[in-house]
Amino acid sequence: MNDQDKTMDKLIIELQKLKQEIFDLKAYNTEIISKKRGEDLLLHQTRLNFETFFNSINDFLFVLDLEGNIIYTNSTVLNRLGYKKKELYGLSVLKVHAVDKQDEAFNIGEEMLNGITEFCSIPIVTKSGVQIPVETRITQGVWDGEPAVFRVSKDISKIKLSEEKFSKVFYLNPSVCGLTEIDSGKYIEVNDKFFTILGFQKEEVIGKTVSELGIITPEAYKAVISKADKNGKISNIKADLKAKNGEIKHVLLSSENIYVQNNKYRFTVVNDITELKKAEEEINRQAGMISSLLDSIPDLIFIKDIHGVYLGCNPPFAEFVGKPRNEITGKTDHELFDKEVADFFRKFDKSMLEVCKSQRNEEWITYPDGRKRLIDTLKTPYWGQDGTLTGIIGISRDITERKLAEDEIKLKNKELVKINAEKDKFFSIIAHDLRSPFNGFLGLTEEMVMDLPNLTMNQIQKFAVTIRTSATNLYRLLNNLLEWTQAQKGTISFSPNNLNLLVLADECLILVKESAKMKEIDLVLDIPEKLEIFADKNMIQTVIRNFVSNAVKFTHKGGNVSLTAKKNSNNEIEVSISDTGIGMSAQMIEDLFRIDVQNVRKGTEGELSTGLGLQLCKEFVEKHNGTIWVESSEGIGTTFSFTLPSKETIISYQ
Repeated sequence: MNDQDKTMDKLIIELQKLKQEIFDLKAYNTEIISKKRGEDLLLHQTRLNFETFFNSINDFLFVLDLEGNIIYTNSTVLNRLGYKKKELYGLSVLKVHAVDKQDEAFNIGEEMLNGITEFCSIPIVTKSGVQIPVETRITQGVWDGEPAVFRVSKDISKIKLSEEKFSKVFYLNPSVCGLTEIDSGKYIEVNDKFFTILGFQKEEVIGKTVSELGIITPEAYKAVISKADKNGKISNIKADLKAKNGEIKHVLLSSENIYVQNNKYRFTVVNDITELKKAEEEINRQAGMISSLLDSIPDLIFIKDIHGVYLGCNPPFAEFVGKPRNEITGKTDHELFDKEVADFFRKFDKSMLEVCKSQRNEEWITYPDGRKRLIDTLKTPYWGQDGTLTGIIGISRDITERKLAEDEIKLKNKELVKINAEKDKFFSIIAHDLRSPFNGFLGLTEEMVMDLPNLTMNQIQKFAVTIRTSATNLYRLLNNLLEWTQAQKGTISFSPNNLNLLVLADECLILVKESAKMKEIDLVLDIPEKLEIFADKNMIQTVIRNFVSNAVKFTHKGGNVSLTAKKNSNNEIEVSISDTGIGMSAQMIEDLFRIDVQNVRKGTEGELSTGLGLQLCKEFVEKHNGTIWVESSEGIGTTFSFTLPSKETIISYQ
């Protein structure tokens, strides 16, 4: 009889004693009528105490008459089985068993009463049909002065479930499992993995110790046992075991004391990590190679988790941060950089993590020693083995020299485009704009040679005027071409001086007065007498001459051209040439000063134009640190304006 049975018998004896006391109290009450009220009260209180005790027990307690009918139950029976008293009291206790098990339960009950069987393991059934595994014991006694049978059914659901689970864990475990006696250390049971991994058959193992099997040396076994805690538990201790064929197995040992059917044993689990260890060694070898490779790469390489905490970096990155690698690992950008830089880095991290795709950007960074370098950074997400986003791998490359080289190439290409445009412009002028006047000359002179005897003086005068006009235009074209060529070569002289603008402008108008007179255009000069500029005389004459000539060229007969000047709020001299000519479209204004765009069009009288003069004007004005702009409306007229320094203006010339 085990401890549980003894406890149950003691309980039943106590119950019998209590019932006997109640019976004695009743007899005592009969004999002593004078004390009946007090005795009834005591009897009632005793019964309440008894029922309280009865109902505090979690086992199923039944009181039966000799026919097996239910007289009384504790609250556990009613609550867990789902019955009310009236549904059970007076009925056979067999009602709590399945119909097909009632005969068997009756027979076992008789055997228990006759001392043949200790307990009955037939489950009891709730009102809803759910079976509850129990161990039922019965004994005879007295209830309310009458012979009765006491039945106690103990719920063993958890015990049964625990044994089933242990059995599954033991025999189906993919690891080696063994049960040994505490004192002797001899095996009493092993699972099939013992043979699969260590090569021993079960019959070779049962009754022997690990030392007798040669699985582990006594010294190694003692070393493992020495790592047990105060309860004898060992968790994942590395050890080397020898298989039956002599092969060394690298394992993790776990062991603890357990109870099986009230007996204490040592339960040991062995996980074979031989292949895992080989894999780890290979991983460590490859990791060492990768680490050496990363350390030798001049690019900045770093790894962060998804929260921005650095997990590692290579020496160039540590140099960039200005700290040893061990002082970078575990830190965030805000702990390593100033707030502005850290905010930028974190924003870049979050942007990449949101889309879970590689992203790159270029950024100027400053090293601790003050060097500024342009860094091209590629950030890539990396994933764990379970597919979870784990962090960021970043590779930054110094592209400062490359960027400078690219910028230099772009500048050279831009200059080359400009040179090619200038070359095309130059050849266009030579091929067309200069050839046309010469063709006019040749035609006029040929006609005069052929018809001179027949020409009147008026005809000869017209020919002369035409030749003079053509010569003037040709001279202007050649002069612009020469000055433009010198400007491109950088050979044109630049000698600024204080100049009277009115005198300078008047000299320029002399060369265009004849053209204006022929077109009946009124030239207006409105410049204060004492207004002075600080400029190169030849350059400014070229600028004024070109603007006034263009104004006359693109103004119809009877129109007006004015040349005005004033001092603005910056003490600069603002010069404007306005006409009442044909004007320009917005697109023409946009392309006006571009050398690579043809802006050639004829004047109102068919006058030729190269567009080269405007290029000269722009370059000469900018040479004086001035600004040039144009305002125009088609059919209304145009105003060209530019600024020049006055003698009060302090300017640094190149």
